[in-house]
Amino acid sequence: AEAHYQLGEYVVAQNKYEFFLSNYPGHKLEREVVYALGWTMLKLKEYRKAAQTFDKLTNGSGALSHAGLFRRGVAEKLSGDLQAARRTFAEVVKREPRGEFSDNALYESGILQYDDNKLSEARPYFQRVAMEYLSSDVLPDARRMLGECLAAESNYKEAMDSFAKAAAQADATFEVKVA
Repeated sequence: AEAHYQLGEYVVAQNKYEFFLSNYPGHKLEREVVYALGWTMLKLKEYRKAAQTFDKLTNGSGALSHAGLFRRGVAEKLSGDLQAARRTFAEVVKREPRGEFSDNALYESGILQYDDNKLSEARPYFQRVAMEYLSSDVLPDARRMLGECLAAESNYKEAMDSFAKAAAQADATFEVKVA
């Protein structure tokens, strides 16, 4: 299944993951296979099924539980169920405020508010990433979006500062560097 996934043969990979899960219930790799199946469904743009699959991992604690919860939120967002995505991203942060995906969940929460043109509600999410998650993979993007919110509020000095911090990061994307 993994080889087919890596080759982009997602339907074949999905079938193989499902075969494994149905033939080896309770196997020590079951949760990892469920996670991989969820990713496969994301690649196939079967977002509702992906959300349901990731949901199977959300009970309990541990890295896969936290990852599964975040990925469920992503799948919900991609399926268009934005209310569910908002709740799920909030739950990610609530369960593990310093967890591996909490910064991403905050960023995605901000994006959902920004996309609804609720900039004053989006800003605190981006601010929190910018202030509390200094090693985050979404830090440059959060700083750029914070700058966008501040500029919309006519707070140009802080907006320029946020844009400058975003562009100065080595891992900033092209979009961040030209903002």
